[in-house]
Amino acid sequence: MSRFGIPHTLVSDNATSFTSVEFKDFCKRNGIEHVLSPVYHPASNGQAESFVKIVKRGLKGIILEGCNKRSLHGKINKFLFDYRNSKHSTTDQSPAELVYGRALRSRLDLIDPVAPSPSSTDLTRTVERKQSSQAKDYKGVQRAGFKEDDNVWITKNKDTKKFTWMEGVIKKKIGHVMYVVYVPSLKSEITRHIDQIRPRVFSAASDDQTWDPDVIPDLPSHAAVHCDAVAAPGGEGESAREPGQGASPVGCPATPLRPCNDAQRRRAISPIFSTPTSDPHHDSE
Repeated sequence: MSRFGIPHTLVSDNATSFTSVEFKDFCKRNGIEHVLSPVYHPASNGQAESFVKIVKRGLKGIILEGCNKRSLHGKINKFLFDYRNSKHSTTDQSPAELVYGRALRSRLDLIDPVAPSPSSTDLTRTVERKQSSQAKDYKGVQRAGFKEDDNVWITKNKDTKKFTWMEGVIKKKIGHVMYVVYVPSLKSEITRHIDQIRPRVFSAASDDQTWDPDVIPDLPSHAAVHCDAVAAPGGEGESAREPGQGASPVGCPATPLRPCNDAQRRRAISPIFSTPTSDPHHDSE
């Protein structure tokens, strides 16, 4: 019932398990019409008896082939798979097609492969509309996709919370949100989720960076925005920044920024945990 739902009609023999008061009450509560076959006339439930005959024939062939306990279970599953994927002489469709609306994929399909049917256009549009509304209502972010040969940053995880950034090049897309990325420093290809990838505009050494989400990176001056050359980020003593951010331009004059330590920057983004400053006039009173 959890797989196919509640049936309208149920045909069975007169076994005590089907004629009990509990089973009658179960059928009544679920709106199932229970039909009992006549006594000593198994042909009345012809579909069930026919399937039993087919299974017995298959088991006989398995036993004649010779098998042990280990191979018996696998051979029975193979027999059931072949039966459910074979067309019926009356319906001209397989049991799988009648139940699931499609034929089961087997190794014979490797000879003449058939591309899977795409989802309907209406369903695709509905999913896209729901995802867009969800991102809008819950302030989510829909990241733009990447193309082949795009230069990107990818994460290099040290553990579940700490990671650094590595340079990479997109090779191909897998599914909707997975990408195969070639990493020059590793000379190999790795798979990353779109959330683990950022577009790379500036080339910078990033293996010695550690990401700290509490620290806001210093913004470059307006004069530095139009500069093309970018210096490499600082060493291990600095807090890591998002790839391509926080670097000082080379050869371009930059307006000095107001000095700001990490504690001040943390208070700027975490006002809840900041300590209010005292008022000197109030203290003097």
